[in-house]
Amino acid sequence: MLVRDTPPLNEIGGDVKELTIIVTGPTSGIGWTTAAELARRGAHVVLACRSASKGEAMVAQLSKEAAAAGNPPPQLEVNLLDLASLESVRQFVERWQQRPLHVLVNNAGMFNMGVGRSETKDGLEVHMQTNHLAHFLLTLGLLPALRKAAQQQQQQQQQQGGFVPRVVTVASAMHHLGYRLQQDPLSERSYSAELAYGNSKLAQVLFTAELNRRLAAAGGGVQALSLHPGNVLTNVVQSLPPAIQSAYRAIMARVLLTPEQDPGAFAAAAATGGYLDCSAQPVQPHALAADPQLAAWLWQWSAQQVKLPQGWDLPAGREEAPAGQAS
Repeated sequence: MLVRDTPPLNEIGGDVKELTIIVTGPTSGIGWTTAAELARRGAHVVLACRSASKGEAMVAQLSKEAAAAGNPPPQLEVNLLDLASLESVRQFVERWQQRPLHVLVNNAGMFNMGVGRSETKDGLEVHMQTNHLAHFLLTLGLLPALRKAAQQQQQQQQQQGGFVPRVVTVASAMHHLGYRLQQDPLSERSYSAELAYGNSKLAQVLFTAELNRRLAAAGGGVQALSLHPGNVLTNVVQSLPPAIQSAYRAIMARVLLTPEQDPGAFAAAAATGGYLDCSAQPVQPHALAADPQLAAWLWQWSAQQVKLPQGWDLPAGREEAPAGQAS
């Protein structure tokens, strides 16, 4: 679906002033637009990024723009996070400590289009770890911070208008490409980057659904949602040769949204959990993404892959079957 009628970001969403919001992958594309818009609206935005220099450059640029417009300096903070390293994720959580968190935007992602199978230093398929498993670990590690914010919001409901802390995962309609999560279709011999990416996006939507179910069962005032941000022209083709990248951008710029047109930044103001389309409207995901048994299996499998620390898990409230091998 081609989308050209997305309203400007400054016309969408609610009040995020004084909320603390973490955005992963904030230094380019959708992440930049999201973090910048949230900061302009008065949120305290934490730039969870791999490169300190890129993060600081973003802070400098947005601060300069604010000063030129006669606005107060944005509340921005750089905090290092490398999703290709589970140890980096654990360190991020440890640094966060007891700080409250109102919104976690799981935006960072990668798509090694046209490249063969590769693994992270943790021995996991790179798309699955970067797009899903690392965010799975990060989300559960920061859940106490989200619950702390929820408790504060309940005590100060009038001040923030009843804002509900939440986890927002930027998924993709390409989750329709994912299948056979409980098998291994991603061996070196049969590897497809498109399938690997689709599987990781399917995992994101399944994780969000299961997270929302477990949060509702446990109580505590935290919600989860995932969204398809629209067909956006970003840097996902950076793994292709320069000549092909140039041709791709020249053609696709005619049919895809630019990051500035993308509605991802207003996800922080969405009112309910679930799966949303690029207009922030609830939609039904792919049938596999709505399978509660597959979602429960994925949760258990993911916990095994990341070696989820004791005390970080969120109870299922039901009996689960053992997790088998997956891609």
